[in-house]
Amino acid sequence: MYVCYKEVTVAERVLVLDFDGTVCLGDGPGLRYADEVGALLGPDARRALTGAVTAFLAGRSTGSVAQDVYQVVQEHATGLPAERVARAYRASRAALLAGGIAVHAPAGLTDLLAGLRPAVHVVVLTNAPQEGLDVLLERLGLAAVVDEAVGDARKPAGMEAVVERLLAEHGLAAEPRRLLSVGDLWDNDLAGPARRGCATAHVDRFGRGHGRADVRAPTFEGLYDAVRAWAGWSVNGR
Repeated sequence: MYVCYKEVTVAERVLVLDFDGTVCLGDGPGLRYADEVGALLGPDARRALTGAVTAFLAGRSTGSVAQDVYQVVQEHATGLPAERVARAYRASRAALLAGGIAVHAPAGLTDLLAGLRPAVHVVVLTNAPQEGLDVLLERLGLAAVVDEAVGDARKPAGMEAVVERLLAEHGLAAEPRRLLSVGDLWDNDLAGPARRGCATAHVDRFGRGHGRADVRAPTFEGLYDAVRAWAGWSVNGR
């Protein structure tokens, strides 16, 4: 795990944000990963992968337990050597970093995060590579409103240690509800913080209802009022 952060100051609250599917939107990165893995498969397996990805993005139930495109791909890559799958993932991230894949931040997110400062310490926590994460945040218009970016986080296993560190650094160990985790994957982003007693907000794109988040909506934009309320705002401002 690698951490890139600005000067740390003790905050009243901590907001932990997932990256892909939460603050970085667009199906392109996941589709590129599917293409990279598909190139390693035989024709029948490749067609099955393409069909599964298409069905998932259409919101159709397929009996899969996958919560995003990456997990759909991994389900269809189980017969491949792990290193080849990892290489395919790295290739997809390199294409994203090179600017060949269109992504965007949720509308209004920069303003939301700017309005929370300095009382809220904003952290982006992702399993994506640390290398280039700062570049992507800049491209999304979020670099100036994110205090800490943690890549290669190895969620869900690595989530507990990060949450405990953040609670300790900001003197919130006895008040875990002052940490809010927002993400689109229950197991990776929310289950660990929920067990610790932290607040959780689920970006549940297809309404599948995994886990028991404090609040959920199909989009991050639909959670903005809940984030403001958690931070101690009224929905109309401070």
